[in-house]
Amino acid sequence: GHCAAGGGIIGVFEEELDALLGGQPWNPAMKREAEAGNKREPPATTRQRRRFWEAAKEMAPATAKAAFKLLSMHASTASAERNWSAWGRLYNNALRNRLK
Repeated sequence: GHCAAGGGIIGVFEEELDALLGGQPWNPAMKREAEAGNKREPPATTRQRRRFWEAAKEMAPATAKAAFKLLSMHASTASAERNWSAWGRLYNNALRNRLK
């Protein structure tokens, strides 16, 4: 795969999400604001999320690949625990490397 200079896969995700957001920095308040403005809008279905990432995969291939994997996870407790544990290790290792 490809890696952003010094940022590993997390850096790649950050660059791709920045491109998807048009350079606007993301923060948790954005989600709250979007939810407040769309109180009658139901949450996106898995199918809608897959369609979004299918359309976004040219602009954000690594992030789309991760999104497809996350959307494909089984919901059973054991499977979910294994998957989230693996993603947690990936994130923690990347974060630890950035702090060095």
